[in-house]
Amino acid sequence: MQVGNLPLKDFTQTIVTEEAEKLAFWYLARVRGVRVYSKRWKKPVSPKVRKGWEQRWAFVMQAWLKQGFTSAQIQEGVTLAFQHDPQRAANGPHALKQEWPKIMAAIDRMGTASV
Repeated sequence: MQVGNLPLKDFTQTIVTEEAEKLAFWYLARVRGVRVYSKRWKKPVSPKVRKGWEQRWAFVMQAWLKQGFTSAQIQEGVTLAFQHDPQRAANGPHALKQEWPKIMAAIDRMGTASV
């Protein structure tokens, strides 16, 4: 037995909740509904959704839920992202990670302006 070759680090596993899976499924439906312009075929097409993307997206949604965002806030932020840049939003929520604080700040500004 090679006990000396075992890693000594504590490994953690992120548990993806049912709420994050529902959000990922909702995001998948949004991606399939958007049309992007294809340079190859010279017409609007639906973006491809590959196998396993929904699971990856659920992981990102779980990270947002852990940061303290609610499902309604995440849906509102994703809707705003699809309105302003559908091409980037169709790539998945991992493409929105860097701009997520800006999106949430814009939603907060809109929420306080309407009140």
